[in-house]
Amino acid sequence: MNKPMILKSARRIVVFALLLLPLFVDMGCKKQARCGCGKDVVQTLTREPVNVYFSVEDNTVSFVPLANSSATYYLCNPSEWVEYLSGFTSPAMLLVSGKAYWECNYLYNSSNYSYYQPLYRVYQIDVTAMEEDLYGKK
Repeated sequence: MNKPMILKSARRIVVFALLLLPLFVDMGCKKQARCGCGKDVVQTLTREPVNVYFSVEDNTVSFVPLANSSATYYLCNPSEWVEYLSGFTSPAMLLVSGKAYWECNYLYNSSNYSYYQPLYRVYQIDVTAMEEDLYGKK
């Protein structure tokens, strides 16, 4: 066999191998995170100390954890907790438990801007328990 034929055969083998490569290599299609209450759970809080900001008139409740002041959580079920919170003044230091999900506007914005995500995070949370933080009180 002459040299041009060997090169031609080698090229065909390389092209054929490149076409078959995706069958043997997992490219790792990453699942897109779903946002909103009841979707993919991002984290679970258990008796997390927070500052709760609320308005009884507007029926809105949000909080900022004491350990991470660059995160904000909005309640999925604020109407269930407004009556309980009416006994406190805003902001109230409480302990909160529940499952947290990505907030949709935050998730869409963070996917568009790579610098946006690590600086400030926004979640929605389905609160299961909220209690007064009695640490240090008699």
